[in-house]
Amino acid sequence: MKRILLALSAACAIALAAPRADAKIAALYAVGQGGVQNTGDNTPGLGFELGARVLILDGYVDYTSFGQSESVARGVLGLRGGFGNDVRLVLRAGAGAIREEHGALMGEAYAPPSRTGAVARAGLGIDMRLDPLFYLGFMIDGETFVFPGSQTVAVGNTTVPSTYTQGADLFAALRLTFELGI
Repeated sequence: MKRILLALSAACAIALAAPRADAKIAALYAVGQGGVQNTGDNTPGLGFELGARVLILDGYVDYTSFGQSESVARGVLGLRGGFGNDVRLVLRAGAGAIREEHGALMGEAYAPPSRTGAVARAGLGIDMRLDPLFYLGFMIDGETFVFPGSQTVAVGNTTVPSTYTQGADLFAALRLTFELGI
């Protein structure tokens, strides 16, 4: 009987002294961000990200404006992991679509006014909890993208691009995240 009481006392002490876990099964989040990229004209950008997460599956749309007319928008589906509680390490990777306006990624000399292509992204960041709903953090996202060229060839009844423009960049951003989750 003493052993059972001792085991129950130990279990209660461990349960009461353990830190609160913050593992969310599902979450919706909105991010305001400002940062710089290593391509284009290097003008600092301001933007936002809206996303949803279920377990480790993550999907988000991202928009960043650089200067007067340059911008980049992305829609990405992938995987995300957050490790930690009050300070968390964030790892993510995914693929999706990208839209560039006025050469935001490669400069206006290399781009038409707007173009749409494919993107693969991976990121690493650190978030610090400000309160139960807000995090302040820093994120670095690397990406590789491809845009169809302006020249096409006929294949059957359709035309397909005969050239492609490829590139890669890094985007470093300070982020304020609002997150609701269960």
